[in-house]
Amino acid sequence: DACGDVTVTITDLGGSGACAGSYMRTYHIEDECGNETEVSQIINLTDDVAPTFTIECPADVALNSDENCTADTSEETHGTATYDMVMDNCDDDVDMQVSSDDVVTEICEGSYTIARTFTITGTDHCNNVTTKTCTQTITVTDITAPSIDTEASDLTVECDGAGNTADLAGWLADNGGAEASDNCSAVTFSHSDATLSDLCGATGAVTVTFTASDDCGNTSQTTATFTIEDTTPPSLSIEGPANQDLEQNATCDLDTSVEALGNVTATAGDACGSASIAISP
Repeated sequence: DACGDVTVTITDLGGSGACAGSYMRTYHIEDECGNETEVSQIINLTDDVAPTFTIECPADVALNSDENCTADTSEETHGTATYDMVMDNCDDDVDMQVSSDDVVTEICEGSYTIARTFTITGTDHCNNVTTKTCTQTITVTDITAPSIDTEASDLTVECDGAGNTADLAGWLADNGGAEASDNCSAVTFSHSDATLSDLCGATGAVTVTFTASDDCGNTSQTTATFTIEDTTPPSLSIEGPANQDLEQNATCDLDTSVEALGNVTATAGDACGSASIAISP
């Protein structure tokens, strides 16, 4: 001022505006004689700072499928992601949204993993957004072994002299008559070594373990014995020496021995092995 000092008084008047808003600043200038001047400016505020917060994921979970091949994997039971320490430079009320998405990976029928990804989004009034994610792993395992509904049965067959291979193969293919079921999947059978032991002739026996397996490798077993027996006698064909008429000699000494008059001849056969012949006079 040409005549003295001036005093400046600043007044801010809040105004309307989107997001962070705007306000009018007025500068009131007055000299020592009361002469006044006012100037104003509009100040627009911009908020480009996103909110901040912390996130905590629920713990990983390991479950066993039940007798119905199911498991409770719900968020209500095993938790959801939570947030804390929500802060924003302008807003006291940040919009927080929580969502989840499951990716299921099947290992075998009844066993699988769930990768549950939680997404938490914080949005302030100026649409500044912060997004954070975390993943919870839920593992479900089938530990229930198949049920043996019908045990394997022993089988005894008559010896055919050739190892009864068809009988043994049919018995093995039928799993010894065993039947099994599983709460989650189909059941497949396998069996242990089925090499027959050597008994008499072409007879033999073997004890076989039949194993029922589900898709997840759980197993149950049942055991039975296959036996080849021989209860059929050998066949026998006999031919005796011809009848003979002898005349008494001068010494009254006749040779009537088997060697002189002939012996019985015999042939024998057996379906299950060799047969020996013993002839006694």
